[in-house]
Amino acid sequence: IDNVRIRPTQSLEIMDSKLAKSLLSLSFEREDVREVIYDYRDSYGKEISQIPQETSMEIIGRLTALAQPVNEPEKDILARPVRAIFSYGTLRADYSKEGQSFPTSKLLI
Repeated sequence: IDNVRIRPTQSLEIMDSKLAKSLLSLSFEREDVREVIYDYRDSYGKEISQIPQETSMEIIGRLTALAQPVNEPEKDILARPVRAIFSYGTLRADYSKEGQSFPTSKLLI
């Protein structure tokens, strides 16, 4: 999920949309709805039942996942392959053709 700052007026517009209201009526948390539907701006004018089924199932799935977080033990997380890397500034895949100076990513061209 992208961490995007939403201006207060944008947040009001989002939460006043038909999509947001229909999701709130299904008892999803307000903050979860705001976070998820930001990615579905084309659907703001429609209720969840009026958008294509694939999209509506994706939205419902994301909201359901946020409502039921999974607590993974640290040892299980560390035993699995890397799922994501967060970096700030120095870890860049475009450092060189071989990747960056840390052995975590490689630029495929």
